[in-house]
Amino acid sequence: MATQAERRHATRRRILDAARDLFARQGIDATSTEVLLKAAGVSRGAMYHHFASREDLVAAVYEEEAAAAITRAAERVPEDATALERLVAGSLAWLDEVSRPDVARIVIEDGPAALGWRRCRRIEERYSLGEVGGALRRAAEAGEIRVDSVDVTARLINAVLGEAVLVMIGARPGAEDRTSVESALRALLNGLAVREGDGRGQSRDQDPGRDADPRPAVSPDARSGAPPGAGSTVSGGPVTRRGGSR
Repeated sequence: MATQAERRHATRRRILDAARDLFARQGIDATSTEVLLKAAGVSRGAMYHHFASREDLVAAVYEEEAAAAITRAAERVPEDATALERLVAGSLAWLDEVSRPDVARIVIEDGPAALGWRRCRRIEERYSLGEVGGALRRAAEAGEIRVDSVDVTARLINAVLGEAVLVMIGARPGAEDRTSVESALRALLNGLAVREGDGRGQSRDQDPGRDADPRPAVSPDARSGAPPGAGSTVSGGPVTRRGGSR
């Protein structure tokens, strides 16, 4: 016989599953509370016992979808890949997962509008942004990349991935196919790699001598009088757990 805790869990699960199905099929705004209650087979009181508000229910579905997309993407990343390779593979796998119509409707299209960017941002920091940051640190520690700030670089990569999803699902005019997105993303992320002669990769956050001389460094271009960028090398870094992703 099921315990009270097991019955509570089962009720919560029914509500989440019904909400997820309806949100994916007809959209969050188009799903009324009455329709949701009927689909879940619960009373209004039961729903609000588990979720303080409709927004909290939406947030729970959004968070579950975000986490599930990362888990599925992580399973597609080769275990023997380098940290940079895991970043690239995980990012591409994550793009495939979140561009699926049912997932994209919740995580990319309707969810942010229903929850507001601040709440979505808090959730994102626990999932995609956290994964990117962790992957960057691992790549830096492995000597594959060098970045001034893991946090800033992670946020910029996360933003690029968000825009890449919009391109893939056609939410921007003139959307390109996945091949074009993959080519551009590979070039961008692989551009973070340390090149021969750059020295051991790491972030300035990890460099004990980063504050030894607070004066801005003078680039070789500036000393030689060459135009900016004439002899510069791009360096920086990638994302995914050893099984993890965006």
